[in-house]
Amino acid sequence: MKNILLAIVLFMIADTSLHARKDMDVAPVVAGSSEKEVEDDYIYIGMAFIYHRTYSIEGGWFDNGVKTQDETGGFMGLVGYNYNNYLAVEGRVAKSFFKEDYADLINYSIFIKPQYKFLDDERDNCEDGYTTIYALIGYGSVKVEGTDGNVPGHKGEDITNGGGLQWGLGLSYTFDDEDDDEDEHNRDGDITLFAEYNRFMKDREIHARLYQYDLKYYDKLSQDAIALGLHYRF
Repeated sequence: MKNILLAIVLFMIADTSLHARKDMDVAPVVAGSSEKEVEDDYIYIGMAFIYHRTYSIEGGWFDNGVKTQDETGGFMGLVGYNYNNYLAVEGRVAKSFFKEDYADLINYSIFIKPQYKFLDDERDNCEDGYTTIYALIGYGSVKVEGTDGNVPGHKGEDITNGGGLQWGLGLSYTFDDEDDDEDEHNRDGDITLFAEYNRFMKDREIHARLYQYDLKYYDKLSQDAIALGLHYRF
């Protein structure tokens, strides 16, 4: 799975670079021309608050009364590279800090990010900002350890640890930096707010029985999350 995703990423990088070179050769930016080409390849970094839901028996969001469902809050850091207006790639790390029951979480992910930016015909007409819808698909590793929770004695015990397919859907809004007016081709400093849903694992085998949960109902774990955050463009 890792090799397949790596091959896809490398192919997209090569294909995007080739198209970028062709575009530069065919349509160079000419001073005084009405057709202005804006930089769309850039690095960005960000952070978010993330709310995980780890469960064997699924309940509703923010429903702490469902047995085997543990909801934890934490933070996520990300670094990304935007190739063009339709594709980016991101690496992420998420960690739980607010533990409610049994799950202490850490998650590493790499995503390919297909996206669609609702831009004007000419990028320079986006005076206030623009909206983007996007998907995330990639590979991630999830580690879940036990906490003392309401029943002590299980802290640090390995519940599940492994990798697999991960995906997500999101919506973001980018605020244009006012300083861009001085250099219409440079969008450094733009700030993007985003909200998204992620699926990190589904029916993963567990290694430990915690809190005397009946194995009939507590034999596999799933995990998803919602996140609210921002990233900054360089």
